[in-house]
Amino acid sequence: MEACTSHEIEPLYNEDLEVLGIERHVLNPAEPREIIGDGFVRAKQWRRTWIVSISVCCCLLLPAALLATWPGENERTLPYYLPYDFVGEGNCKPNRPQWAKEASYEQCRAICDEAASCIGFDWDSKEGCCRARFASNEAIVSPPLGFEALYGIEGGRFTRNRVEGIEGIEAKGSHTAGCYQKAQSIPFRRFLSAPMFDSHGNALVGPLPDIFEYYRETGLLSPLKDVSKHLTIQEIHGSRVLAYNGTEGAMILPSLDAVPLLRAVRKDILPKITVMVGVNSDSYNRGLGIIIEASPQINETAEHSSQYIYNGYGVQLNRNVIKFHPDMHGGQLRIEGPGGFADTDLGFTPPGWSRSGYKLNMLEVTTGDDGNNEVLMRSAIGNKTWRTTWRHKLFDGKDIPTVYAFMDLGGESGKPLMVGQVSLRVKT
Repeated sequence: MEACTSHEIEPLYNEDLEVLGIERHVLNPAEPREIIGDGFVRAKQWRRTWIVSISVCCCLLLPAALLATWPGENERTLPYYLPYDFVGEGNCKPNRPQWAKEASYEQCRAICDEAASCIGFDWDSKEGCCRARFASNEAIVSPPLGFEALYGIEGGRFTRNRVEGIEGIEAKGSHTAGCYQKAQSIPFRRFLSAPMFDSHGNALVGPLPDIFEYYRETGLLSPLKDVSKHLTIQEIHGSRVLAYNGTEGAMILPSLDAVPLLRAVRKDILPKITVMVGVNSDSYNRGLGIIIEASPQINETAEHSSQYIYNGYGVQLNRNVIKFHPDMHGGQLRIEGPGGFADTDLGFTPPGWSRSGYKLNMLEVTTGDDGNNEVLMRSAIGNKTWRTTWRHKLFDGKDIPTVYAFMDLGGESGKPLMVGQVSLRVKT
């Protein structure tokens, strides 16, 4: 679906129907990404006010026994007070009932926040198109001003343990759209909110759980089934490694809201963030590595003046595909997509999976909110490194980019891409 109004569904204009009552959940007002009970609430910055009562008749000053949580004069609504799971790049699947309109991302998210029965939304940065999704056609009556209520495929409800209704993303959905599901749990929150700190002033997050754990925790069973076709779990040297054998890439880290990490390091935005992941394979002369994809919230509608394409596998406007060649002389690392460059000699040969003794070559990709990026390559054996920079807006300071495992043409038969757990680093 490329436009807000789809010909596959019809508008609904029945003002006599009642909005379906849906069981809701409460988010802790002091921590807007923590679910604590029933009923949605706005998360605001509160201050504690002591209530003091004076009895005129008895001239008694009661002790300050009533402690109330009360909004202060400088009360401000936090930018986003409901959490969402990132389902993936594209339009939500199946095509659920919706409120549709051209709107900004912030407006789209706020509309879903406000509607208790909204199960999620998808938003397209190119079309500026918002679709707030619902489980039933009854639930979309009385849309907000300017929004159109459109019939869709019914199914799924809010339950006490999880959100149901969004099953995944459309196979041919827009590459400039992203699908978000209202969260019942906050995967990775415990990692983002409690980073480790090293002696260089870096906050370290991870290793993070793998994509299988993410899908299970968020209840995204359809994407879990799809990714299982191309990813398997292996234990190597006591570590959990994913083996990838697909041709179009597999998401290994969803786009994450950095709010818990921002609070942990006491910043409003992160100037840059580093994604660290190990990859290797015995497939020879196949470009392999990772895809770094900008959050759908970053508007990619403007044409890029500089874009390098070698074979185009895995490349889209909002991505960079970082590929190198294990066991090939010089490694020949290239970055395809906006700001990228052709095969470049690393000055050393990164060893393949078998030659390295089943170890991973490390990629450390730093993306800045100013559009400046750096890739650092570490050899699986020996103290050999190489780094370079390129320019492409992949990070906005608060939405951690999506990461995919990738190998050209799926690699050689029986020689998958081996992928380690993802970690993050932030300079504080």
